[in-house]
Amino acid sequence: MNPGAILAVTLFSLMISFGLTAAALATRGFWPNLAEELDTISLSNSLWRRFLVGFINALISFIIFAITTKHGALGLIGLIIFSIAIIFTFVGLVAEFCLWGRKILVLRDSPNSLFTQTITGGITLSIILLIPFAGQTIFFVVLFQSLGTTIYWLFQRKSLYKT
Repeated sequence: MNPGAILAVTLFSLMISFGLTAAALATRGFWPNLAEELDTISLSNSLWRRFLVGFINALISFIIFAITTKHGALGLIGLIIFSIAIIFTFVGLVAEFCLWGRKILVLRDSPNSLFTQTITGGITLSIILLIPFAGQTIFFVVLFQSLGTTIYWLFQRKSLYKT
């Protein structure tokens, strides 16, 4: 692979991941209640459970998308379902960035804010994304976890208000 292609892929990965971090900060700022509920969900459910829920839902939505795109008018329904899964993944990523940042900042014994946690988690995942193969695998695991976090949030919203 030539050095220009490697540089292009690296810069593209950084732009995507830093853009996701900025969008997560904006989401946390515009919808703080949503972000707080997602943080509660991500802390109260296990990592592997959220991953499994996210992976199964992503697989089902992709299968529906793949099947319906071959049938003309049903393709729009498949596209809508797949787009909703992508949006849900981004919404859950708000909590995952904060969770990763919280885990990294525990190593420093200083108080930190949600802003610092989100920035630290976003930068950490951005750097991890640059590691060939293993970094992309870890990033996809985090994406499936974030989809699982949002799915859990959809079904546990009412129980969050009772406590």
